[in-house]
Amino acid sequence: SHNCRRIFPISLRFYTAIARYAITALVNGGLLYFEINPLCAKMVEEMLTAAGFKDVAIVDDQYGKQRFVKAYR
Repeated sequence: SHNCRRIFPISLRFYTAIARYAITALVNGGLLYFEINPLCAKMVEEMLTAAGFKDVAIVDDQYGKQRFVKAYR
């Protein structure tokens, strides 16, 4: 997660801005997906949890690589 913050600081700003909007725009039970760099998976998961999303999970792609983070409003 430290590597993600150092290498992809602008990406994290976008994820955070989208999450702030989504927490108010989605209905309860609405689903948010992010495609992520595997280096950022844990950091994005933690950010979404802190933003108030529920059942936040990292999802692997077809090759077994951490590729998505999904979260419910």
